Amino acid sequence: RVGMSIAGFSSSGLLHLQANQASEHNTLQKVYLEATNGAVHDSKFFNSLPEDATTLTVLNFSENYIANKEDAINPILKVMAHCPKLHSVDFSNNKLNNDTALKILNTIGQHCNRSGFRCIDFSGNPVSRPVGKALLALVSSPGCFVSDVSLLDTNVMHSLQARIQQACKGEHSN
Repeated sequence: RVGMSIAGFSSSGLLHLQANQASEHNTLQKVYLEATNGAVHDSKFFNSLPEDATTLTVLNFSENYIANKEDAINPILKVMAHCPKLHSVDFSNNKLNNDTALKILNTIGQHCNRSGFRCIDFSGNPVSRPVGKALLALVSSPGCFVSDVSLLDTNVMHSLQARIQQACKGEHSN
């Protein structure tokens, strides 16, 4: 799923390209390059970044196996922080640990338009209670309109998942 509104890629591994091979006029590409000191660790993601940050609405990293590699997740977080209309992220099946998932949630909570954010998918990752508690706090917070959280095949207790889903379905205040 690659396009103007979606940046994503399959499990192709990380590829290192020189910065001078990148377009200098793309704002999100500049953000990415600044976060990686000029190296492109995944050319599919890098090349799918749109010129206009406001057109990026969905990030799909399902089964990309970014795991907990700082050089992979940090540029993604920087790009997310610059996308005002981002409303969905899919990090399913990436072997993310709690620390990495919490960094993603922190970015969503601090930088993304929470009133427009709708979907978070951490399915198939070994995340547990700390991520569940952070998700519950996020979806329960005033001004948050997240309506779809997927935690299938995670270590988040079913009772906590049920509370998260209940908060997603509940009335959200502005």
